[in-house]
Amino acid sequence: MTDILTTYVSKGGTGKTTITVNLAALAASKGKRVLIVDLDTNGHVYTTLKFKERQFKYFLQDWLMGRKEFHEVVMTDESLNVDFLPSNNNLNEVEVHLQMLRSSSRLTPNIDYFLKQKIDTILPLYDAIFFDTHPTGVNNLVPMALLCSNKILMPVRIDEKDEKQLIESVNDVQGFVAAGHKMDYYVIPNAVDLRTMRKEYQYILNTLRELNVENISNPVRYSTSISINSFKNAELIKAKSPGAKKVIGDMENLYLLVFQGVKTHNGKRASKQTT
Repeated sequence: MTDILTTYVSKGGTGKTTITVNLAALAASKGKRVLIVDLDTNGHVYTTLKFKERQFKYFLQDWLMGRKEFHEVVMTDESLNVDFLPSNNNLNEVEVHLQMLRSSSRLTPNIDYFLKQKIDTILPLYDAIFFDTHPTGVNNLVPMALLCSNKILMPVRIDEKDEKQLIESVNDVQGFVAAGHKMDYYVIPNAVDLRTMRKEYQYILNTLRELNVENISNPVRYSTSISINSFKNAELIKAKSPGAKKVIGDMENLYLLVFQGVKTHNGKRASKQTT
């Protein structure tokens, strides 16, 4: 069975793309066949992977709209052995198309499953498919990605603004679950320095427990060598700096939680972490 994972929080700047690419690279390093689908019109996936837009002839929208076959659009990062479908601002034409279908008197049946129907055609090719999403809930493709997924990754930065968006996003996902969609969801405290954020971190944990969130990862620390601006230079698995190695350990724990159901979260253990 292919794992389909959507990284989702209705706010930018929480580290969605960094978490997506790091976890995808880690999965590939363990032998999984991995695809990242970039649903962000800003093209954060390919920029994180250090590609340039001019390197692509076709984009995600070309496949979704049926103009090109999957094999004509998919790209591979050879250094990480990860496939990806790039996007750019023209992905908005898919949004326009979907809005027209919704407003048409000849409404296409099951339009909510437009994306799933496309993804189903490539499931045999991959062990894990990651969706990196746009931070706005207005985007039609975001809920469609959630409907495709059996796992939702929800990174949160520990500050007041993120808390409000996190609660809204958790409520969104819990709404899907309540409607009968089978999906596990994981909240990931991201870019955490417990030397200075211990109170804020505990507050977020208490908030999540009040929301009945069961899967909370150990906090993922921050390392400039695995940041969105220098990801490829770190080469993730081969990173040598002490800070990067600690972050990789955090990602390993996240991988165990998401792919193997190993609940590594432990308040006492987490409190000993340093950046």
